Amino acid sequence: MKTYRYISTILIICFTALNSWGEVNFGAKYAGEFMTLGADARASGMGEAQVAQSGSPASAYWNPASLNDIRNGGILLMHADRFAGVVKYDFFGAAQRLSSNEVIALTIFNLRVDDIPITAINPDNVVQAVKWTSDMETALSGSYSRRFSDKLYAGGSGKIISKRVADHQAWGIGFDLGMRYNFKDWLKLGLKLSDITTTLLAWDTGLKEVLLPSAALGFSLQKEMPSLEAELSIAGDIVLRGEDRGEADELQMGIITADTHLGLEYVIKRTLSLRVGRDREYLTAGAGLKLGPVNADYAFQAHSDLGDSHRVSLSYLWSNRPFFLD
Repeated sequence: MKTYRYISTILIICFTALNSWGEVNFGAKYAGEFMTLGADARASGMGEAQVAQSGSPASAYWNPASLNDIRNGGILLMHADRFAGVVKYDFFGAAQRLSSNEVIALTIFNLRVDDIPITAINPDNVVQAVKWTSDMETALSGSYSRRFSDKLYAGGSGKIISKRVADHQAWGIGFDLGMRYNFKDWLKLGLKLSDITTTLLAWDTGLKEVLLPSAALGFSLQKEMPSLEAELSIAGDIVLRGEDRGEADELQMGIITADTHLGLEYVIKRTLSLRVGRDREYLTAGAGLKLGPVNADYAFQAHSDLGDSHRVSLSYLWSNRPFFLD
């Protein structure tokens, strides 16, 4: 009960702050776009269909409920060069089991774009760069996952956001919730609600932006193939947003827009993984290698207009006695 009281107090403080700050820009459509770029190369190779997938330290991002699949704990590092290297994106995640039913995690992800020109028209009526600047966007998140039964898992995350563009900076805070239900041994269903209380970004210019909630629903199917010493996984997600983002989203139904994600993973002898997927309208592919507690993964995505994207991640999962297990 104490946990619920703490959460209620936090939500009351957030809503009070929103009301006291007066008029804000609700539905800032792309202000939180950097928080939708994924977390690991395994997921990217599968088209980022991860809401119902089994857990890794990156589950704190995809669905904190799935953190409870982690045996004891682990860390994950990811680096991505997006759009021919113009955008740099890095992710770090660490998870640790507290008890047989509880797991906590800490994640940090950062996006940066360097050498952005600030232009002006000179006396000869020619556009030229007068100076160069950069964009830096960072989120720090703490997550908690609890297993209520062999079938039902739930989790939540609180996040602090920092954005710096040129000489201006914004700060924000938000909350996510996730659930997963193991319907059968071979079928898992997942739900993640992002920015459930709305997420406020306050700029030092006085501008205030509010990110509206979104929902991601997903499924995961697993099939063991003993004769081939292999395992096949198929996953699919749909992400729903209550705002008109136009062509930025794949599907539009009035003010509701949606993106779809599909992925397939074929694991041979629990060592080599081959992956293909569809991230909205873009095809993805990837591979992974597991050597004991170490996993190395790579993913590729082609983009006809903005160039190719490459993503690599490295994780280490420890199976010795965890620090806090009772």
